This record gives sequence, C-alpha cells and structure tokens, in this order.
Amino acid sequence: REQAAEPREIRGGDATYRRTPGLFSYEPHPPVVARGKTAPVVAWRLVGAAAEESAPRQRTVLVGRDVEVAALLGALDDALAGRGRLVSIVGEPGLGKSRLIDELFSDPRVRGARVGRVRCTPYDQHRAYGAAGDLLRRVIGIRRTASADHALHLITETQPDIEPDTRALIVAALGYGVEMPAMTGETKRRILGRGFAALLGRVAASQGLVVGIDDLQWIDPQSLATLVTFATGLSSARAIVIVAHRPDFTAPWATTRDHLQLRLRPLDLATTEALVGTLVPNGGVDREIAD
Repeated sequence: REQAAEPREIRGGDATYRRTPGLFSYEPHPPVVARGKTAPVVAWRLVGAAAEESAPRQRTVLVGRDVEVAALLGALDDALAGRGRLVSIVGEPGLGKSRLIDELFSDPRVRGARVGRVRCTPYDQHRAYGAAGDLLRRVIGIRRTASADHALHLITETQPDIEPDTRALIVAALGYGVEMPAMTGETKRRILGRGFAALLGRVAASQGLVVGIDDLQWIDPQSLATLVTFATGLSSARAIVIVAHRPDFTAPWATTRDHLQLRLRPLDLATTEALVGTLVPNGGVDREIAD
C-alpha cells in the first residue's frame, strides 16, 4: 500500500496490521484507492515500532463475570456480522464496569476494526461535543496536534461526499478556529448530530467499529444527542457501542427493545474469596481481612 502514501508516510494494508500486533504502532487512516482494486481498501498509518509501554498489560483473572463477558462477546459477534448492538453496563463504582470494556477491547476479533474509547468526567458535562469530538479523533486518527487543514483532509477522505457546511461545523466542534456557516443554533445542532453519526457510520461500513464510553453519566448533552442519532441506525451497521454508567443515570435508550443492559451486582462471598485468591495466592491474606 506504499504507493498511496504521502511523502514521509508509510501505510500498511489490513492484513499487515492484523499480523503485527505488538510489533508496530498504527493510527487509523481512511480507505485508499489502490492500483488493481475496484473499491477502496482498508489502510493503517504506520507510526513506528511499538513502545514497550504499549504492549498489552498483564491483567488479573476476571472472576465472577463469565455471564457478562459471554453476553458482550455475543454482541460483538452480532455487530461484526452487520447486526449492530448497543450495550450498557450499569453498576456502582468499583464493580468492574471498565474492566468488562477492557475485556471486549482486548478480544482478538476486535483487531482490524476501528476502535474508539473515551472516558467522561464531571468537567465534560460543560464541554459541548467534547465526548463526540474525542471519539471522532480516535476513530479517524486526528491527533491533538493536527492542523485544521489536516483534520479537514482526514474528514473528507473518510466521507468524500460530506457537505462543506457539515464539515466546517464538525471541525469547529473539534476546537479549530474556522469560519462558521451562518445558521440558527438548532440547525447547527441537527447538522452536527447527523454529521458525526454519518462519519462514524462510514467507518463502520468500511471496516467495522467498536466504541466504548466510560462514565456516561458525565457526558455532555450534545454528545449524548449525537450518540442517540448514531444508535438509531445501528441495527444494520457493523458497529458495537458499549457504554458504562452508574445506576442513578438513565440513558435515553434504556427501554428500547434492541438495547442490551448488563446490570452488575457485588460478587458473592465465594466469588470474592476466589478473587482474593488470584490477587494474593498461597493464603497470603488474613482470614478476617478477607471476610
């Protein structure tokens, strides 16, 4: 795929990307037109040798969540087969919501799909399109240091038929100072919601998409509305959206038919003892403390 690369840039095909986990670091790149191919092909931008710290971390054994993991992997299979899924993991802090998302993202079946994961914070509630913008950056490979022109280039390559006004609004929502089209606030919100959703949908169609959002209870209203717009077209998309939030937050899709909700509860005593045993083997914890 080097024939399609820009100067000082190396692009690899999907087969190369899949066969070199842990060896090289890649960034997402829009599909490219290659010689001898009738349709654009999946491509990845080679960043360099994988840093040691980017190697998969050794995690403790996941105990007591076999049912939830099986449900997640089943939803992933559905999504990659073109039956998109929306999954919510609901539970109090400390019950392992993020760890379950880790399990999904580390599954070998995810490699080759575009992935995007963001974590919301209390600050993000007041950052319009903050979560949606962060997610889009990760999915199509717009670095924080990228210029506005480069962001425009990547957005246009991802969706060549995007309307200029939509593209300008999205680039502005990413934090770039560009000239804004003249329109009402409601019109801007509607165009932005559809624009973000269309870009994510285009990525999903080309190579599959896996999205994870932690602490959804702190997402900004504009990003939540964008997520709802994207979710309405999930049923026929090669995409899975998995969100995690606390029980006191009610997602707009909570009662929809196709939505999968996994509600986490504390582990029982026997499972907790098994978990402690994996953390401190050989009876290294005093019985009173373990209880």
